[in-house]
Amino acid sequence: MIHPDKLILTAEHTLRSRITKPNPEFGTVHTELEQLNIRVSPGNINRALRIMDTLVKCWRRRGYRIEFDGRDTLVCRRKVEQRVRLWEITTKRPKETLHGHQLYDPTGKLAFKMEYYLGREWRDGKQFLEDQILDILNHMEVAGRQLEKGWAEQAEKEAERELAKQRPVVKQVLAEDEETAVRPEKVRKKKKKFKKLLKEAKCWKELKVLDEYLAELFYKAEHTPEFLEWMAWAKEQRNNF
Repeated sequence: MIHPDKLILTAEHTLRSRITKPNPEFGTVHTELEQLNIRVSPGNINRALRIMDTLVKCWRRRGYRIEFDGRDTLVCRRKVEQRVRLWEITTKRPKETLHGHQLYDPTGKLAFKMEYYLGREWRDGKQFLEDQILDILNHMEVAGRQLEKGWAEQAEKEAERELAKQRPVVKQVLAEDEETAVRPEKVRKKKKKFKKLLKEAKCWKELKVLDEYLAELFYKAEHTPEFLEWMAWAKEQRNNF
């Protein structure tokens, strides 16, 4: 590994400190809480760390955050969270007695799993896990984009339902225009409230379009330092707005 990520260095320290005392049930070593979720046999530590280092660096370049919740590793971007882990596949060892404790043997084959929306698992097979990294990254992108699209559509439907609820208010306001001489203050307040609602709906729609544009641009553009600086500025302006 060349200039491994700090998360990899932390995981490596933990894994190597446990080489002499692997898990007696699985024959593997695993990371601590609040660390990248990795469980492999001592002989596969280097390979597992190389794979995770590549993934972590790619995630960071694509604008993901890496967070932890106990043993869970969460790869996050905006509101999307995807739980991931890397482990070595094991097989059951024949029991020495009928009621003996079940033990497992590591196979040397690695697997990576993404959970939650459109969850999927990748394993060593016709292709090594290293050769499936691009597929992993692309699948995570697609899953995240589809989830955000679903949220946006749901938010739009909710906004439409809210506007539908306000239509009777609009009719009432229009009807009360004839009574403004009698109740001018009440009518004025209702009109002001409705205008505010329309303004908020318009603002929400503009922010939705901007979020989709920034997400599409981030996915397709080359992540040069200038581009990342501009993207950070754009997100700051969006949040301020």
